Amino acid sequence: ELPPDVQEAAVKMGYTEEMWDVGADVFTNHLAWDDMSPELQVAAARFGYDKASWDADDPENPYVAYQSYDDDYLFPVNGDQESELWVSRYQILYFFAALMFVITGLLDTFRERSLFHVLMILAGVFGLLSAIFVEGDARTSNILNLVSVHFFMAESFYLFGAHKRAEVAAGDHLRCMMTAMVFGDLQFVLGAVLDVVLSYIWLFDAAAGWNTILTSVNVFAQVLWLNCSLIYMYAFFYNYRRRGGIDLTNRL
Repeated sequence: ELPPDVQEAAVKMGYTEEMWDVGADVFTNHLAWDDMSPELQVAAARFGYDKASWDADDPENPYVAYQSYDDDYLFPVNGDQESELWVSRYQILYFFAALMFVITGLLDTFRERSLFHVLMILAGVFGLLSAIFVEGDARTSNILNLVSVHFFMAESFYLFGAHKRAEVAAGDHLRCMMTAMVFGDLQFVLGAVLDVVLSYIWLFDAAAGWNTILTSVNVFAQVLWLNCSLIYMYAFFYNYRRRGGIDLTNRL
């Protein structure tokens, strides 16, 4: 029943025919006008919206006070249940994950007296700031995250080069383990590069987070990070036990 141009606009806004007929929720319902791409703004304009009307509170719109269907939001920032800014589980996990990187970087800097670990500290600090803004200012959060993952990428390239040199110089009894660590470094590099690319996409396209292909790539990148960390842990404990407490990971 809709004119073809309006149907096309509805598809761009995230609707299928079935979703439109039942009044289903779509990702654009949760974007501010400035967070939408120009293409989405044009599509919204087909329905008579402009910036003021799109961002205005509408008591007839059930999505204005939207909260995650999996109850991700835990409590309001100022204690007011009507507040528009809530703290989410994701935000808490993000914050403490970044904090662990800062703590680890500080401990390693103190233990090894190496400025290399400043990269991890800076990556963690920008991750902390990104976590703080993630629910209230998505664009600022994305910019801070972009800086953070660049530091991680620099760290990954440094580790790969250092471990590769150590692999060449290692004796036969260490070469196998060093090869495993280089394999872990490659996964760190690939995961970090994917994170950097995704961060640029999210920075310039607020709707990209709803793209299932990009989400799958993001999950793959996190799996690479997890796998490389498990390899590093195995190398540390294996060598600690085999060499009487000498940390292989420091033989750079």
